Amino acid sequence: MKLLKLILITLFIGSTTYTNAQESHQDTQTYEQRINNATRLYQNGKYTKAALEYEKAFKPKEGNFRDYYNTACLWSLAGNTTKSLKYLNISADKGLNMVEHLKNDTDLSKLHGTAEWKMILKKVQQNLKEYQKYYTDDGELKREVIAKDKLANWVNNFGLQKLIEEAENNSAIAQRRLARYYTFIDKIDKKKVKWLKEAADSFDYTALNNLAFAYNQGTGVETDKKEAAIYYTKGACVAPYGKTNCFWAMRDFFGLEVASNLKMETMISLVNNNMTALILDDYTLGNLLYNLASYYESGLASDYPKDLSKAKHYYKKSAKYGNGYAKKKLTELD
Repeated sequence: MKLLKLILITLFIGSTTYTNAQESHQDTQTYEQRINNATRLYQNGKYTKAALEYEKAFKPKEGNFRDYYNTACLWSLAGNTTKSLKYLNISADKGLNMVEHLKNDTDLSKLHGTAEWKMILKKVQQNLKEYQKYYTDDGELKREVIAKDKLANWVNNFGLQKLIEEAENNSAIAQRRLARYYTFIDKIDKKKVKWLKEAADSFDYTALNNLAFAYNQGTGVETDKKEAAIYYTKGACVAPYGKTNCFWAMRDFFGLEVASNLKMETMISLVNNNMTALILDDYTLGNLLYNLASYYESGLASDYPKDLSKAKHYYKKSAKYGNGYAKKKLTELD
């Protein structure tokens, strides 16, 4: 299992050790390094230091609504209501639209009695209303983009600039669609890969699959089988029910047994990682939990025994995030 462990280490967004040497070179750290520092500090319960890392990250570069939301959560956990409200308000201004998630997030429960909370909630509700003009409940753009011969007309109708704005505002669906545009219409491979990487950071299943394919084939990037394997593995973990492309690609890389065990190990690590719920949206998190439950139910991974109790546990969690297949499974297992 050493091979699985070594590959798994690379799955977690460029982890590096937080050392005194890094402290002495604070000004040279990138936005991504700051966020990684914050993640590790959060995992160790150092909420104030984690929030300060986010603040340092925002100085040279603006974040997206998720990063400002995470900062609000950290300041709330640290007991600083004023700063928490400040960053939550920025998140709302940048498009935060997860109304139910916001209401139920216990990290922010200290804010509920404030006047600012009601104003922010109203803003987020308005964001959701605006979002729903363009997207379905599953996060798919309502205007149809299926066949590549229809793509140019779709983009023209929706507006390329509108699509770019949505993509720059951290919509993984828009980022993936934009990558599709640069694949089939404008045919600029480097731009295609750029937007696939952006969408892959949000664990968009299709983007992960397409990015893995790009690394495997060397389109827009140099051929890199290791990177391809990493993205295929991530994609297999969060794939919706019935979507098995990523897993079959993993099987071709590693063989069936190793691929099954790697997928299982990665799913367990993702679910046990405290930051996963902050990175994934409810739909993707529901998929991840469903996939983990199904592996426990079936015993597909030879290194992990079949366990119906754990299967039910994760089906329940998946159902909580709105996964309809998980709800159906719970009915069948009861």
